[in-house]
Amino acid sequence: MCLGGTLDTITLTVNGTTVSGKTGMTILALAQEMGIYIPTLCHDPHLKDIGACRICLVEEENRKVLLPACVTAIQPGMVIRTDSAPVLECRRIVVKLLLASHPESCLVCDKGNRCQLRQIASDLGVGLIDMDPMPQYFPSEDSNPFFKRDMSKCILCAKCIRGDQDLVVEGVLDYLNRGFEARPSTLFNQPLEKSDCTFCGTCLSLCPTGALTEVGLPWPGTGKEVCQTVCPLCACGCSVALESVDGRLIRVKPEGEGSSNAVTLCVKGHFGLDFIHSPDRLRTPLLREEGGWKEASWEEALELVASSLSAIKDKEGGEAVGFLGSPRLTNEESYLFQKLARSVFGSPHVDNGSRLYAAPAFKVLLDALGRPGTLKPFSELGKSDLFLVVGANPAETAPVLSYYLKRAVRDSGARLIIIDPRKTPLSRFATLHLRPARGGDLSLIHGITRIMLQEGLWNKGFVQTHTEGFQEWEENFTRKDLNLPAVQAGVGDEELHGAARLIGEAAKVLCIFGDGVTQQSGGVSLVRALSNLMILKGEAGEGGVGILPLLKENNTIGAWAMGVVPEFLPGFVPSGAASDQVPGKGEMTALEMIQAADEGKLKALYIVGENPLLSFPDRAWVERALSRIPFLVVQDLYLTETANMARVILPAASFAEKEGTVINLEGRIQKINRAFPPLEKSLPDGQIFRRLGEKLGQRIAPEETTELWEEIGKRAPLYGAIPLHLLAKGEGRLSLGEVRPKFILPVVDAPQKFLEKEKDFPFYFMAGAVRHHLGWGTRTSRSSRLKKLAPAPHVSISPEEGAALGLAEGDEIRIISHKGEIQTRIHFDPDLPRGLIFAPHGYPGIEENRLLDHLWDEETKSQLQKGCAVRIERIDDEPERDDAA
Repeated sequence: MCLGGTLDTITLTVNGTTVSGKTGMTILALAQEMGIYIPTLCHDPHLKDIGACRICLVEEENRKVLLPACVTAIQPGMVIRTDSAPVLECRRIVVKLLLASHPESCLVCDKGNRCQLRQIASDLGVGLIDMDPMPQYFPSEDSNPFFKRDMSKCILCAKCIRGDQDLVVEGVLDYLNRGFEARPSTLFNQPLEKSDCTFCGTCLSLCPTGALTEVGLPWPGTGKEVCQTVCPLCACGCSVALESVDGRLIRVKPEGEGSSNAVTLCVKGHFGLDFIHSPDRLRTPLLREEGGWKEASWEEALELVASSLSAIKDKEGGEAVGFLGSPRLTNEESYLFQKLARSVFGSPHVDNGSRLYAAPAFKVLLDALGRPGTLKPFSELGKSDLFLVVGANPAETAPVLSYYLKRAVRDSGARLIIIDPRKTPLSRFATLHLRPARGGDLSLIHGITRIMLQEGLWNKGFVQTHTEGFQEWEENFTRKDLNLPAVQAGVGDEELHGAARLIGEAAKVLCIFGDGVTQQSGGVSLVRALSNLMILKGEAGEGGVGILPLLKENNTIGAWAMGVVPEFLPGFVPSGAASDQVPGKGEMTALEMIQAADEGKLKALYIVGENPLLSFPDRAWVERALSRIPFLVVQDLYLTETANMARVILPAASFAEKEGTVINLEGRIQKINRAFPPLEKSLPDGQIFRRLGEKLGQRIAPEETTELWEEIGKRAPLYGAIPLHLLAKGEGRLSLGEVRPKFILPVVDAPQKFLEKEKDFPFYFMAGAVRHHLGWGTRTSRSSRLKKLAPAPHVSISPEEGAALGLAEGDEIRIISHKGEIQTRIHFDPDLPRGLIFAPHGYPGIEENRLLDHLWDEETKSQLQKGCAVRIERIDDEPERDDAA
């Protein structure tokens, strides 16, 4: 019997069977491959073994010794017994010793039947302990909303420490004290909420006993049902297992097998998915009548929607109806939504909310690389020698991806360059952190590229053999007007040269960019500059690591791939390539539809899963535009600010109440499985689209999922190339074929044009992601435990700036731009540079879009501002009014 491969094999005997294993394998690994069970409490396949618990002892009969199987490598000629009498007796003694110092509280322990120590004791027949008790009393800590720590139940397996230090790489936990007093703890034994803990829950997932238990659960015991599915939040697409009791979610666990997240999650995915049980959920269709909302049947609601939209189409044409979808829909739902718009209502106006930040990435990368970025497993991306992170904050917006980056830096010596005006959680891992001046990003990237060209730090062989357009690009790029000085970028010349040499000398480079790049004036040119830089480095081909846009939502790629954008039909087929689906020209994007509504040109708008009043710039403009639409339909989980303006509201099912597929940042097509039936009268989005089509006498989709996949495959060859059995198991991968990377001529952008005068608006306001919220918090702000973690709404400035303004921590202030104003409280952040005001996304009460203008890029129609110039006024500094005036 040969296990573990044929090269460098070692032959030995295990339980009387002669086997071969690979050099370096442990006895435990070999036994597991043979299907032999060896109990252990400190082992986890995702952690480095340390042999702490000694329960995995086995006997080596040649030497008559007991060896810990998890840390002992196999040797030629070994004769191993895993179940001999001495082995079983020693295991029982170890378990008894652990139980002698363990509280006798199994019947009331929240870990219950999930306790591995209890299970192993039962397997070994250990019941009453015939040893003197050795209790260890430590106070229980439950000051955070997610889990409590009871160190009296800790068995010192160090799984929590290794998970913290080796997997998520935070360094919050380590052993405190020695001997009987030793226990995992934070620095100086501070509470977790006062440490750098991100509350990802990895330690909780790994803990084998009741030392760490989850709190705030509706049911303390073990779930009766478990559903494996995909987290619906960020674009990492983490695999999760939903435990439930009687249709109620009680616990979320990472589902590690074959997934990118393994045993890790983030605080949102681990503890925030209870938004599906929010009391704010819509439960039945609603129709607006004088005096308020009227509950309606689906028959009544869909009849009104169908007849109203049809009447507008017949009178004004399909161009008078707009369709705004969401990157949170499944692939199948997105396909049906665009089909409903184009084929049923004859409207060319179909888009989704990711337009505002993702359009520059899709436009540039599809043109240059033939794909929306590097679609490779995180494990492969993590093998890069250098990471260039530009205008992105993976630790907050894609935490699992950030774990790979941090592990590569710490364990493999990879370099990290961050280009961001703010200090981010990854900054402490950075080799170089460049903070460009406002509007200086493009100058910085062009400066790095120019130095690499001048010093020969580019991949000549790859460029000359595998790319297109280099000569024209080089001639254009080396013109004098593109040789922008470092001072314009706001960084020193030495830093600029240092970054260029780090990138040029690295073997494999991964560039990650976010909405700090795409949502600014010149964002399209900046993405082109980054794409050209990676092609110049030789990272754009199949062998390179490449460039990765840090998309926000779990199915942004799927929304674009399924054609929920005016530029493309399903499969990234350009509009116009299939005349049977494209009714006309003049397609409008998301912001253009709002503009048309404001001008009275759009007579109806069907919004699914988006909340433009909160997420689109210039709230007053959006509100005015939506109020001018004669017929507004909103389909959502909640009565959002936008839904509250609708004529008809259709209640949608949550991710846990439907099935479908989504595409994550790796290009992996993952399967979403249904854990619960839809809440009351809510329906999955796809079912609503089907029933609406039927109201108009059109069957827009087959009932069977496999038939729908076949239909999508005919329209979208990239989807049709994936075998159906892989789609059914969630194991497909998006494949767009090979193209020759193209250099795209850079555009010399004029400096950013700010409408505000600097003397009137001396500060720059920007909003960004925070760890415990996603986007604008429509879902995460309705999670019972995430709400407890979030502090009161606030904006942050540097302490020096606060002192100069005479502000104290917590003062109420007014922030004013040329478009509007908001009121909130001030918080001092020593990591912020002077002149910058930062507002966290997702906080109710901070409506930052009131400050922004509705500007968009003319080429991609994406949002042009992520921030704006503002001034600060303290609320108690109101000017005195002249009552006699």
